[in-house]
Amino acid sequence: MVELKSGDVAGEELLIQTRAASNNVRTKLPSEVLMISQEKLKAKLKQDIGFAARFYRGVALLLTERLLNLTLQLRTTKLNFTPTQSREVLFAFGRLHDSDIDWLVSNGNCQQLKAGNILLQEGRPAEMLYLLLKGLAQVAIAKTAINPLDRAFAALGTSNTQSLGKEIATVRPGEFIGEMPFGDTRLASTTVVTVEDSLLLAIPGRSLKLKLQQDLGWAARFELVVATLAAERFRDTINRLGYGRGFYSSGQVLQQSFSYEDELNSDSLDNLNLAASRFKWMLNRLQMLGKQSSEPKLTNSPSVGI
Repeated sequence: MVELKSGDVAGEELLIQTRAASNNVRTKLPSEVLMISQEKLKAKLKQDIGFAARFYRGVALLLTERLLNLTLQLRTTKLNFTPTQSREVLFAFGRLHDSDIDWLVSNGNCQQLKAGNILLQEGRPAEMLYLLLKGLAQVAIAKTAINPLDRAFAALGTSNTQSLGKEIATVRPGEFIGEMPFGDTRLASTTVVTVEDSLLLAIPGRSLKLKLQQDLGWAARFELVVATLAAERFRDTINRLGYGRGFYSSGQVLQQSFSYEDELNSDSLDNLNLAASRFKWMLNRLQMLGKQSSEPKLTNSPSVGI
């Protein structure tokens, strides 16, 4: 499925997710591994904000690279099930502070888009980060890999490719679009398009990059969100390709020795409630500030792919 090489990291998702590992890692050849205690690493992440920001960004970049390596399989494989909204997406929203959400509200612009508007196009550069407030969007990849010449024209903004290709995920309210990882120089690996009338909060890339450079606390929390979403989308891709763990079904007898993919603990429930409260607070604040304009405001600015 995924082969780890010298310099790769394993076990990083256990630091940022609330569930059991999505896969097993075994050595194929005699290997030399540097092992770091999770307890010590968590302590370092709490004590050193600069280290935390760099570490979480590294994890996000690493997982994004692994996702790109699975893209070929996504293009050619019949996927197992229709994706549903991930709890980790909501958990990620709960990791932000109230002040972080207030910054997003203050620096973002609400855009009401009709169904069929492309937010992000595969093979094009990124300029915006989006948060879906209402509506629904679809994530897709081209059925065949985009050739280098098409990518070159796309980077110049002269490509007319509008084909959505194969659907691989659905974006629902409370989810970010274009965050994985923001500021990376690579072109988008997916296309994201609204499939019904939607309301989004759009944050200009320049403002976000400046904030990440000036505010280490914000950078650490934002990169943790990005890493969490990267880990979740990697997990979801593995499941859709048929490599994941089992899910609990209604009426099924629980096995204490088995870790179900959708298993929750009390801490997860608390985080989920917090995330839902913060998202509702954001909607109320946007409405109070009158940022939800009544007229559709279309955008041609693509975002970073997942």
